Amino acid sequence: MLFEEIERSALKPLLAEPYVFAEWEQCRVGLDYHVEIDKHYYSVPHQLPREKVWARITERTIEVFHRGKRIVRRRRF
Repeated sequence: MLFEEIERSALKPLLAEPYVFAEWEQCRVGLDYHVEIDKHYYSVPHQLPREKVWARITERTIEVFHRGKRIVRRRRF
């Protein structure tokens, strides 16, 4: 009864998409415009050779960020 009176109104709706676990890894872009993640190579824009980038790695995707901005999203091999 207390739940109905007090707590139910404080509940928020569930998220539309389920939570996806992700790992972050810092990488350096090679001279061939690729980053290596788990022994696979993913291309990034050609303007970034030797730049440090961050990769967000999920079960299905790889996202590469440069200076806080997502520059690439690829399907994971």
